[in-house]
Amino acid sequence: MASLGICSVLYVLVGLVMTGVVPYTDLNVADPIAVAVNAGGPGYLWLRPVVKIGALLGLSSVIMVLVLGQSRIWYAISADGLLPPIFSRIHPRYQTPHVSVLLTGAVSAALAGVIPLEILGEMVSIGTLAAFVLVCIGVIVLRRTQVRCSPL
Repeated sequence: MASLGICSVLYVLVGLVMTGVVPYTDLNVADPIAVAVNAGGPGYLWLRPVVKIGALLGLSSVIMVLVLGQSRIWYAISADGLLPPIFSRIHPRYQTPHVSVLLTGAVSAALAGVIPLEILGEMVSIGTLAAFVLVCIGVIVLRRTQVRCSPL
C-alpha cells in the first residue's frame, strides 16, 4: 500500500509540473513528458534523450511483463485442458512454457508492426479493463457459489 501511495503522489506531482510548464490541452499526446521537456527551452536539451531513453526502457519492461504473463495464462488454461496441450509444453532445460512464450511474442510483434500505436494503446487499455472486470465478476460468483469453510 505504501508503494502504491508513493507512486500515486509522484504521478500527481509530475502531472502538476507538466501542466505548469505546458497548457494541459497540449499534453493530449502519446508522449506528454517529452512535450513538457521540449517546452522547457534550450536549458533542458540534456534532459530530452534521458526522457526518451527512459520511456523506451519503461515500455520495453511493460511489454516483456505482458508477454510473459500472457504466456503463463495460456499455459494454465492449457494445463486445465481448455487449450491444446502444446501450450502447456515445458522446455526440458529452462522449465518454461517455451511454445507459449514464442507464440505470444510472435503475435505481439506482428500486431505491433501492423497496428498504429494509438489504436494499440487503446486495445491494451480495454483488454486490461476487461480482464479486471472479469476477475471481479468471477470473485463475486465464487463467493456466492462456493461452500465456505468454518474457521477453526
